Amino acid sequence: MGYACSRDPGKAISEFSICISLDNTFASAYVHRAKCLFLMGQTDNAFKDLHAYMELESKDMSIHKWIGDLLYESKSYSDALKTYIEIEDVHENQDIVLMRVRCRVRIGLL
Repeated sequence: MGYACSRDPGKAISEFSICISLDNTFASAYVHRAKCLFLMGQTDNAFKDLHAYMELESKDMSIHKWIGDLLYESKSYSDALKTYIEIEDVHENQDIVLMRVRCRVRIGLL
């Protein structure tokens, strides 16, 4: 986390990889490494880590927001919209509603 906070995502990825090799069930290492991978432009690997996190923490619905945000930032608006639609409890999260609208505008549905 120190390397990630000091804006050295390459070293952070190495450290998170070591952590995962020592304990492949430590879910937060996957999500933090995914963030760093995304910063490095490695979106495919970032999504793999996010999916690994989802398998370990299947009840954590907040990961769908992360995935939707990554898809949106990658300009995959249709996929991002599908991800945001999967999220439950939308009535309590205005950010999700806003992102759904943004996706629909980008796609041309609004």
